[in-house]
Amino acid sequence: MSDAAPASPRLPRAVRIAAILCLLSAAATGLPSASEAMALTRFEELREATLKLEPAPWFGDPALARKALEARFFALESMRDARILTLGLLSLACAFTGVAAARILRPGGLPREGMRKLLSAAAIATAVLRTVDGAQWAVVARRMGEAMARGLTLQPPVRTAEELAQVKEALPGIMLGGTGLWTFLIVGLFMGLSQYFRSAHVRALLGSPPPRSTRELR
Repeated sequence: MSDAAPASPRLPRAVRIAAILCLLSAAATGLPSASEAMALTRFEELREATLKLEPAPWFGDPALARKALEARFFALESMRDARILTLGLLSLACAFTGVAAARILRPGGLPREGMRKLLSAAAIATAVLRTVDGAQWAVVARRMGEAMARGLTLQPPVRTAEELAQVKEALPGIMLGGTGLWTFLIVGLFMGLSQYFRSAHVRALLGSPPPRSTRELR
């Protein structure tokens, strides 16, 4: 009878939390990306179905919501192929990130050091592709903001022509800024996680000593 494989050593709390965060972040980013990529392959069906829906109550003026949606699909149409490719690659990078994080938590006989290397590289790839995704969505958000600004009329809480002009001028920037901020947060998260799993501290914890300096090798 062969001996049972030795159990993997328990992960330190900080590494375990970082791996769980990687797993959740990869799922939260990759699943919507894959879903959108699949939806964009049926672009005309998606556009017709979306424009037939009643706008959400929080959006306010239904006519304004329709203008925003029309601008969204107009912008997406010109970049559809590039966006499908970006989203497909992003969902794949997220899948590698999630699998590596899961295997660090539960190795199942695989070396954690190999999973650490995969996780670090996949998280960097995810950050780069999420940056491209954010740039594409920024174009869409700006055009939506411009379309909404053109459709604004005098109604509460905007009560004067001067206020209306100020809102129209600011709206595209607000839409663009919100998208940029969200992209910055997500990209920063994946970059930070990648750097954490590349650190000498984590490498030592997972069984790979930090590289020796040139002076030590002499």
